[in-house]
Amino acid sequence: MKSLSTPSQASGSSQGGIGAILSSDLPRAWLTAEAIAAALVLPIWTSALLQERNFGDLRGRPYDELGFDPLVMPQAPPGGESAPAFAQRVRDAFHEMLQQHAGLDGDLVVVTHGLLIRTLLAGPL
Repeated sequence: MKSLSTPSQASGSSQGGIGAILSSDLPRAWLTAEAIAAALVLPIWTSALLQERNFGDLRGRPYDELGFDPLVMPQAPPGGESAPAFAQRVRDAFHEMLQQHAGLDGDLVVVTHGLLIRTLLAGPL
């Protein structure tokens, strides 16, 4: 993955349209960000703050085999992230989005994951 870490590293600007892309560094989001960047000829900045909630040892296991819904469990699964820690990371990610956008002459496209978006919509947005 090739990325730019700060707005000062971005070359050019869209002059009022879309100025840059901020993406989770996980492959699913990164591939989407790459497609957008290629179409719009824009830089991509990555942030680990935009990653999906870390479900630790539950990662990759079908939910119907667990006997509970891990999306609503407040405690951290083994090796994972608790809901309160995830919510704090989402707030930190939102502040990072605002900071990145402030340095642009244009809009910021954010590419992330479903649970993070849902948490943003329930909180900071």
